[in-house]
Amino acid sequence: MNTPISAQQQRPSVMVYIGDDEPTRGDSHGFTGIGRALAEKLGASFHVLEDKALLSLYPQSRTAADGLTRYIDEHGAPDVLFTRADNRDTPVLLTLRDTLKISAINEKFSQQMTGSTALVGHHLTPALLAAQGKAFRTEHPAEKNETLVAVLMAQDGDLDFFADKLVAKSAAHGKARIFVCACWRTPEEDFDVLMQRLEKTIAARGFGDRLRLTGYHPDKDAGTFNPYIGLLDTAYHVLLAGPSRSMLSESLAAGKPVMTYSAGLPYPELVERGLALHFNDCAMDKRFETARITPVDITGEIADKIAQKTGPALKARYPSPNNRNRFA
Repeated sequence: MNTPISAQQQRPSVMVYIGDDEPTRGDSHGFTGIGRALAEKLGASFHVLEDKALLSLYPQSRTAADGLTRYIDEHGAPDVLFTRADNRDTPVLLTLRDTLKISAINEKFSQQMTGSTALVGHHLTPALLAAQGKAFRTEHPAEKNETLVAVLMAQDGDLDFFADKLVAKSAAHGKARIFVCACWRTPEEDFDVLMQRLEKTIAARGFGDRLRLTGYHPDKDAGTFNPYIGLLDTAYHVLLAGPSRSMLSESLAAGKPVMTYSAGLPYPELVERGLALHFNDCAMDKRFETARITPVDITGEIADKIAQKTGPALKARYPSPNNRNRFA
């Protein structure tokens, strides 16, 4: 990153190229969030690219790799590039000799940058949470004195005990709404089993007049409002069924400690910091034990460390007086 820059390009560039990856996966969201935060810290231009967008932008290109080549020709080589693309499939990457390339899996990269095995970078910001929270409350208005309980469903098998305890603790609040939100890797059959178990338990215990149950699965409910981010912003309590570092990290970013239900979770470091507790350790018929916390900005922490690493080289490459304090 010590090659002189042309006079007309006055600021650095951060690019995220996710290729053909699913935009909502943890790796894609992690790179996008870290890249955007880094660009803000550096005062850099920010570019997020995926194959579908490149083929649409350059319809005459035979492949997305050709489209990426044209995009870089037009906008210049990035100073920092986040991507999982293979150099053999995307030859233009081999030409970016002055670019800091970050290609590790999100979990490994986050651990490398922070030392934490529990948390990963993500794309959520306070502004995004606030906007989606407002949309959620419009789409799913609360009833008076109702406690909203978010159940984030990753993957887990034995959920019978989980369902019974979830209903009992929710009912201890008087009126409550249990909102089960699955992710892209949640098997539909597991989602259906949990919803049916909750419905039967609510009916069997006579809680139908005070407990509401709502569910969302991205495959079953495709084309409808996605409640996930707004649910994190709005919920009073958050439970995570199954292992998901992304869901765990995003909940903490929303200022919500997490009750986890999965073998091996929660991570001891999070328990010690009061950020997580195991659902099995919670009392059966008492109210949920969690409360608001200061949001955990793991994405910003990672971006800070990259900015510190790249600062000296960028200061030499972009000597404009406006950039001196930015790269200090």
